[in-house]
Amino acid sequence: MRRLPWCISPGNWRNADIPADEVKVDRAFITDIDQRPRNQIVLKAIESLCGALGMAVIAEGIETKAELDYLMEQTSIRSGQGFLLARPFFIENEPTRARSRAA
Repeated sequence: MRRLPWCISPGNWRNADIPADEVKVDRAFITDIDQRPRNQIVLKAIESLCGALGMAVIAEGIETKAELDYLMEQTSIRSGQGFLLARPFFIENEPTRARSRAA
């Protein structure tokens, strides 16, 4: 079986209730999304499922303007992370930034 670049792993689904508020879409789907029709279809399916379940979708690994433009123009995804948006940082080196995010 091929390894999928996404996973939801709650501990107990007996109640048929998914104990999550959001789904992060791995950068494997986001990389060159503007040029990859199959990934676009998968992303639309993830969006649809999450919308039906009231879950937010977060795009990981946004690294180019073309990827961001596609997400903004062709999807309803409005949360994302990646080098294009902000580089990772050590919290202790950015106390003001860390405090403002915690508030």
